Amino acid sequence: CAQLVPEGWAVAVDAETGRFIDFGMRVLDRRLDEGFDAAVVMLGNNYGADQQVFEDGMRAIVEELAPRPTLLFSVTLFRPDRAEVNEVVYDIASDFDNVRVIDWAGETEADRALLGGDGLHLSDLGRARIVEMMVEELGEAPHDDGDGVGYGSDFGDGDGEGECLGSSFTDDSA
Repeated sequence: CAQLVPEGWAVAVDAETGRFIDFGMRVLDRRLDEGFDAAVVMLGNNYGADQQVFEDGMRAIVEELAPRPTLLFSVTLFRPDRAEVNEVVYDIASDFDNVRVIDWAGETEADRALLGGDGLHLSDLGRARIVEMMVEELGEAPHDDGDGVGYGSDFGDGDGEGECLGSSFTDDSA
């Protein structure tokens, strides 16, 4: 919120640890009708080792989000099979004009200080960097130019004030 609200974004973070691809659809089922302008998706650290299931789930999420701008994160290669996750992420992004990928795998490979001792979870530096990357990619929030639609071909061209919204999914007990 502290980084995106000044750019005009209304921000809700629905994140829970230990969740698989189906979590993304549960979030969308509950929140898609709220009319948000962009989405950021980072799923795949808890992969399940079934590339087709992951691809089907991620593709369904991206299709539900279209045409609004959507950022997908690649995942850190803390296990060799996470390369399969990233392959799916980049393949799906290439199929949708509204989707961009943030290369978190490359970022964490270049700077291991972004990760904690387990090679997966974020350090304080990593938490700050992942948000910086989102802000860099999203830019200023889109505005409604009178057509009732706040999104378009760009992620944002800004006006208005942002706010930090409540989150529906916050269980980190997993």
